[in-house]
Amino acid sequence: MKKNKGFTLIEILAVVTIIGLIFILVIPKITTSLKNKKSDVDTTTTNLVFSATKLYVSDHSSKFEKTDGNVSCMPLHQLVKKGYLDGPVKNVTDDLDITNGKSVRITYNKGFKYELVDNGECSVVYNEILKDKDGNKYTIVEYIESTGTQYIDTDAKLTQNSKIEMKMNVTQAGKYAIFGSRTSATENNFEVMNDYNNFFLDFDNYLNNRVMKGVNFDINEIEISNNRLKIGDYVKSIGVYGKFETPDNAYVFYISGNPAGGHEKAKMRLYYCKIYDNDTLVRDYIPVIDSSERPCLFDKVSKECFYNQGTGEFLWG
Repeated sequence: MKKNKGFTLIEILAVVTIIGLIFILVIPKITTSLKNKKSDVDTTTTNLVFSATKLYVSDHSSKFEKTDGNVSCMPLHQLVKKGYLDGPVKNVTDDLDITNGKSVRITYNKGFKYELVDNGECSVVYNEILKDKDGNKYTIVEYIESTGTQYIDTDAKLTQNSKIEMKMNVTQAGKYAIFGSRTSATENNFEVMNDYNNFFLDFDNYLNNRVMKGVNFDINEIEISNNRLKIGDYVKSIGVYGKFETPDNAYVFYISGNPAGGHEKAKMRLYYCKIYDNDTLVRDYIPVIDSSERPCLFDKVSKECFYNQGTGEFLWG
């Protein structure tokens, strides 16, 4: 019988050498390919973020100043919140959520340049710029919030043909004056109030002419004219009650004139406020902060900023 012959030491060494050469030649290529694969995914994510930012800037082009050297920052969470980007945004290399930690830095130099950076690298966050008639710059924010001591004089008088639109939400239960104007403590010419879980509006006679609607402190879009009240999907014809106009300016977050006892300044967030007269827009207020980060309402009609006339300062967000 023949004896089985095994591999010699030289043959084994030759095989090991060949396998080693294969590892040296092939494995680095596989590793590089995997790295490139991850790099491609990261690049794709970054490009997606940039595309969303470009679309946002295009939709709001008038709010991004086209001056060489101007820098703005758009946080990723704002792009997600406003529907331009699906969240959460994750970094593929470590699967970490970067939605709240990253921003797109937008630099204008004969065109917009986009960079993905940490939030701390942006000097101004969410920098949508408006200018008043004197050239002062203001940054648009989502809302300003009163804490019970602030109010704003709109410098606008209401008439029988006025209409008010606003978006707001009450931040704490209580009896608060939201908007209005009065000539005396006994004449409630026009006021909008929140009273615990109820919302009511007065025309001239506080006791007899009142329209009520339960609200739950969520964001409400309100429209008021001399003959209609609309809160979200709730619509009620209210007819013509007494005086819809007063000689005094209307206030936001409070009531001008001489309010009776118990009419406290509002504790609420305001997202916008518009005042019309005969369908002509006379005030178009949006929340902003000035260069010192002091909150106010910017009127896009007069191109002026209206500041707190009470005490303390508004919050903003």
